[in-house]
Amino acid sequence: MKKITTVLLIGLILGLAISFVTAVVVEKTSTPEFCASCHTMKPMVKSFNISVHGSNNKHGYSVAHCTDCHLPHDSLAGYLIAKGKTGIKDGLAEIGLLGKPDFEKKYAEMSSYVYDSGCLKCHTGIKNPSAAYKMSEASKYAHKLYWKEKKEHKNISCVSCHNDSTNQNFAHPELLEHLRY
Repeated sequence: MKKITTVLLIGLILGLAISFVTAVVVEKTSTPEFCASCHTMKPMVKSFNISVHGSNNKHGYSVAHCTDCHLPHDSLAGYLIAKGKTGIKDGLAEIGLLGKPDFEKKYAEMSSYVYDSGCLKCHTGIKNPSAAYKMSEASKYAHKLYWKEKKEHKNISCVSCHNDSTNQNFAHPELLEHLRY
């Protein structure tokens, strides 16, 4: 009995230690500063820093991490799997094993790497706006259409309307210009 208790205690301590280290690594590798450590991501981080979600807001600090938008938030397992896959792919691209990424082409495909679950994690009042959630009548109407379309066809995403090509300064304003320099 003492042997079983010792093994369980060691397993518990080991599990907690692994969980703690994993949580710290996930958090540290989710920041714009970490993403900027890769040469290929510098234009994205530079653009992000002048956005509303970056430090160009009334608070003067970043209100989002890269992974808030670029990883799914539907489940912890899905988040960690996507983070692992994306991290490996980005690392291989950074060292040149996947070729240089064509960010201008990828920009047009943003709905494949910007997740609605990330938007909705922070913008919780979008689905059922209350009096406390300030939204114009036009925005309320547009978001009702979004939910209807999402329910019926699933071919719409937040970035279908909210993207920086419309000069709305959401996440990466002037990114294409930053990429060309």
